[in-house]
Amino acid sequence: MSHSVSITIQAGNRTFPYAANPDASILTNLIQAGILLDAPCNGNGTCGKCRVTLSPAPEPSSADVRLLPQELLEDGLRLACSHKPVEGLTVLVGGKGSADMQVEKGVQVQAQVAAGSRERYGMAVDIGTTTVAAYFYNLQNGTQICVKSSTNLQRSMGADVISRIAYCNDTPGGLETISHLIRGQLQGYIDQFCAEYQVPADQIDAVSIAANTTMLHLLCKVDPRGIANAPFTPASLFGDTYRVSAADLDLRINPAARVYLCKCVAGYVGGDITAGALATSLPSIQKPTLFIDIGTNGEMMLVHNGKLLSCATAAGPAFEGAHISCGTGSVEGAISSVQWEGDKLCIRTIGDKPAVGICGSGLIDAIAAMLERNVIDETGYIESEEDFVLDAASGVAITQQDVREIQLAKAAIAAGIETMLHCAGVGYSDLDAILLAGGFGSKINPASACRIGLLPMGQLSKIKVVGNAAGAGAVMALLDPSQMERIDRIAGECEYIELSENSFFNAAYIDQMAFEA
Repeated sequence: MSHSVSITIQAGNRTFPYAANPDASILTNLIQAGILLDAPCNGNGTCGKCRVTLSPAPEPSSADVRLLPQELLEDGLRLACSHKPVEGLTVLVGGKGSADMQVEKGVQVQAQVAAGSRERYGMAVDIGTTTVAAYFYNLQNGTQICVKSSTNLQRSMGADVISRIAYCNDTPGGLETISHLIRGQLQGYIDQFCAEYQVPADQIDAVSIAANTTMLHLLCKVDPRGIANAPFTPASLFGDTYRVSAADLDLRINPAARVYLCKCVAGYVGGDITAGALATSLPSIQKPTLFIDIGTNGEMMLVHNGKLLSCATAAGPAFEGAHISCGTGSVEGAISSVQWEGDKLCIRTIGDKPAVGICGSGLIDAIAAMLERNVIDETGYIESEEDFVLDAASGVAITQQDVREIQLAKAAIAAGIETMLHCAGVGYSDLDAILLAGGFGSKINPASACRIGLLPMGQLSKIKVVGNAAGAGAVMALLDPSQMERIDRIAGECEYIELSENSFFNAAYIDQMAFEA
């Protein structure tokens, strides 16, 4: 950067001067300053989430006018991705109408040395595209001590893996920046654990990590661009042959700590799925069983006649609340449940707080409720031509575009299921069980998912929610190193079905766009 401009950033209880790059957007400058806004569209001016208040307020951009209410524009609210900093500008993050904000900071704490004999601890991690969870264990007795989780800080670089790969490709030093974020997030969990339980960091002797293929590339600072373009070839599938140390990942724990990265099957069937297959004993199940992890990607695995098949569909981030007009993550105040009680539409929010938006489980319920009362027809058209209001006090509503986003996402997953069953010569009626996994998959109402056609119609009784199977598999690998070999074997034996040029999938995708009457 050849020159800079002096601006002031106000974020939470912090106010500080910042030498900003005038050639980069305010969003990019905030990321560089460690202020992470929700930006699921990766700064492309389409989601309207990266809201900040600017003083003096510049003229609204076309994206501002399109995505922000007039009264907020008058108060100086703008999209951080649509403006560049100028000398003397003040950027207020978290004010009226602003999006959620996180400040990237490792909790630097000097852990106290425990008295007595040396204890051994380990950390199992599930790095999801949206949420990161870390499970801390005493390795000597196998007991869980605590769990740390929060939104993946990389969300500021986009809600889905393609957006984050694009960030790495388009932003100078992008891979370095995005890798630094996830490594710092893991170190923050470690620091918190050590401080709360008075554990010296060098007594953490093992780490296991389950994540999709892109998240592992970003963690390890491995170029992910091959995943984004045909033939979708990752630079690595990780597993036991990919040797990495804690120091390699900038983790300040025992330098000799072993780190295992759960092996992937392909570019879009990652270590989270192989870990989940381990946790559910999928390879040893005798009857046809379908395992599905629903998130920004719909990753699935089928066991049939002793064989494993897998595929993945690009569902997009709608189920995570992105690209939805009032969408949000699973935060307090998010509408998580919608159902009719007589003629009254009843909602439930996380934490029973006033509604601030709607998360994925609420979206599935809302679309199902709209279908139940013929608010939308089988094509997804809102009959009244007006938004469907869920909560008048907050203005949270479902728009026609929201319905279309859900249609695209549910069609991709349903078509993926149909294609994999077709390739295996298995019908829906042949399935003994459908295992529903993942942070989002574990929260949705299976009846609503079947009602909108996300999961096979008529198969409700076969659906079993198995929770965070990826995290459970990572824990198994942490506590028993022999399980690492099992994960590697699952990945190696699984046949991968590429859907991008599969004619059956393309036809099924079109068919699945409609809602059944």
